[in-house]
Amino acid sequence: MEKKSYSLFIILPLFLLPFTAFSATFYSRINGNWNVPSTWSTMSCSGVAAGTTPGVADDVIICAGRTVSINVASSCNSLTINSSGTAQFTAIVTCAITNTLSVSGTITGSQTGTFTALNMNIPAGQIATIGRANISISGTLSISGSYLINDLTGTKTFANVALNSGGDWTANINNPVITITGNLTMTDGSVIQGSGGNVGQFTIAGSFICNAAAGTSDIEKCDLTVQGVTILNGELRFTASGAGTKTFNGGILLNAGSQFDNTVGEDPFINGNIVNNGTWSDGSGGACTYTFGNAGNYTISGNPMIMSGIKILAGTTVTNLGAITVIKNNGLTGAGSFYNGNGTSNAYLALRGNTGYNITFFDASSINNTVEYSSTANQGIGTPNASTYYNLIASGSGVKSLSNPLIILNNVTISSTLQTSNNNMSVGGNWYENGTFTPGTATVTFNGLINQSINSPFNPLGETFYNLTAANTGMGVSLSSHVTVTNAFAMNGGNIDVQTNILTLGTSIASVGTLSRTAGTIIGKFQRWINATGTSILFPVGTISFYRPASLTFTNLTSGSLITEFKPSAPGNSGLPLVDAGIT
Repeated sequence: MEKKSYSLFIILPLFLLPFTAFSATFYSRINGNWNVPSTWSTMSCSGVAAGTTPGVADDVIICAGRTVSINVASSCNSLTINSSGTAQFTAIVTCAITNTLSVSGTITGSQTGTFTALNMNIPAGQIATIGRANISISGTLSISGSYLINDLTGTKTFANVALNSGGDWTANINNPVITITGNLTMTDGSVIQGSGGNVGQFTIAGSFICNAAAGTSDIEKCDLTVQGVTILNGELRFTASGAGTKTFNGGILLNAGSQFDNTVGEDPFINGNIVNNGTWSDGSGGACTYTFGNAGNYTISGNPMIMSGIKILAGTTVTNLGAITVIKNNGLTGAGSFYNGNGTSNAYLALRGNTGYNITFFDASSINNTVEYSSTANQGIGTPNASTYYNLIASGSGVKSLSNPLIILNNVTISSTLQTSNNNMSVGGNWYENGTFTPGTATVTFNGLINQSINSPFNPLGETFYNLTAANTGMGVSLSSHVTVTNAFAMNGGNIDVQTNILTLGTSIASVGTLSRTAGTIIGKFQRWINATGTSILFPVGTISFYRPASLTFTNLTSGSLITEFKPSAPGNSGLPLVDAGIT
């Protein structure tokens, strides 16, 4: 019988196991090229030579006192340049860093190579000298030490920058360009500056955030352009005037407890809204000008602020919703438009400059807004849109002079000397004078819709008008002090409540004044000067409810003045009683 033989085949499954490339740390042991293995050690800065060069998964350290020349395209996981260590490009190549580029030494080159990295770090207490190279950081540049810009060659682009406490960014050469595509954040004690006369150019596409809650963040010699909003949570301080242009295209937000310190007198460009919930410190002596230059509509709101000068260019409108004091001569200027208030805010504008303002369009008619002319020198009161103010204040030690007739929709307050220069005024609110009013030959008309008052509390003779017109359509005008009208008094509407004072028309028998009446009653004492016989003299007196005039004709008299007052009850032995509707 034939025997059969069998072969047994056992098929074993094959499993593909993942291959992991192990990373190493490469130290520069000598000066040399990146692509030469003997430049490196995987042991230490003084270890034996490595058998290979750094790869994409490896961490690289350029040791103190060593220079590594990057002459080929290269890559690594991280690169650390120690103090006095140098990375220099000798070819136009790229060193791609997966994670962090940490610099305490120098980056330079005879050729303009490129570093790309996720993040970049300059440790506290260290100095990074950045020379000829392109640097592109897609994450965050964190500066806790010193970043010295030493060469104009190459682009420096960072997604975000954190300038930490004690960190500084210094231009050691003039006009280096730094681009931040995201945000710049500064904290306590951080500085952006230029050495000597050098000025760096910093452009921020995102926001500029100051978090210096316990100290200051200083901006010195640089051109700074912020496209996004500038947010202050601490103190931002400019430390050198006239050293670079500061442009804030996204506006400025001061949060509570923050400060915008421009006491050195920089001249910023602001093309956005200002919201001041902190403190705005301006240059002393009117040293700076804030220019709104990009066409658009912007607002200023929040806490009171001093702005030495405001310039608004053509096509731009700025609306004040807060309280601004402008101290330069012609401090409000430009070919643009300025509105004081928007109808809902209690906007306040103080003009301290001798010439007030010189802007193409100025509107001060919005409800509840106030304009104060407060120079210590003589000062002209400008003529706004429609010749109209809502509230007008004349203060300071200088003489304030009108250049044109004015309409004041609400209150007039005079604590300096106000002279009309023979320009008429109409007043819709109250008149308060504790300085000096020089009426000239002007007419002041009170034409409010509700009760108005005239008060000159510190002048024993009260207030004096040349021509006075009462045209109130509400409850009338109340006198809280004596009032004298030297020339013409017109009663066209509303009662005049003299209270305990005297309303006088004329100043003497040589200047008796004239009276015309179409409506209204004088409640209280009315004095007139009389210098002729045979003429009917009207005293339009009465009560709040009844008009009870007296019309007196004298046939023989000694010239003088006569005070009349209507008494609804028996006057007793006071004055010269005249029976109602009796003697003429």
